[in-house]
Amino acid sequence: MPVGKSPTGVGLSPDGGFLYVANGSSNNVSLIDTRTNRVASTIPVGESRVNVAFSPDGGSAYVANSGSGSLSVINTRTRRVDPDLPAGRSPVGVAITPDGTSACVADEVAAHVLAVETRTGKVATVSVGEGACDVAVGPGGRFAYSADLGPGNVSVSDTGSHRVSSTIALGLSGTDPFNLEVTSEAIYVTNQGAGTLKVIDPYSHKVVATVILGAGPYGVAVS
Repeated sequence: MPVGKSPTGVGLSPDGGFLYVANGSSNNVSLIDTRTNRVASTIPVGESRVNVAFSPDGGSAYVANSGSGSLSVINTRTRRVDPDLPAGRSPVGVAITPDGTSACVADEVAAHVLAVETRTGKVATVSVGEGACDVAVGPGGRFAYSADLGPGNVSVSDTGSHRVSSTIALGLSGTDPFNLEVTSEAIYVTNQGAGTLKVIDPYSHKVVATVILGAGPYGVAVS
């Protein structure tokens, strides 16, 4: 399906009706109707968009714009873009808390995870390891997990206090955890440098399995 230039991230709406494709070099998002497999709409957003996440009710889509340091907020019903939210220097990942009140953003350049209030745009900053490349929020909403590219860690941040509560070591420098997904049963992390998938117990924060993959794995999704 033809979309924009350099598609770099996708997000499926909660109802499964539309796939939002962030086009990294086109400054827009393509909406693919999953019933027809056709592009239903193209929405202009910020520069160098890389990631898409949705509010729990599916009413808003949040697009991380690494080139413009912002989150574009798309009203999924009207397909209009609301005013941008601030998102640090280079937002490359975004996840929304289960109550929809906060967007957790991975700022790769500043090595921060930002908690951005979705209504006010107020920002709280959590310092994590070098190169925060992705962020995910646990099912209960209490913790945000970030993949820290440089040191090879996953940082666990308390969404209430906005502090790092623990750090999960995945390997030596060069392991390069790049993308993660969190469920109630496990935390899954792809390690670009090591070519592995780490499976972490979400309660003990211990690595329980290592799966050997091909070279340079970038993403993971869990059914």
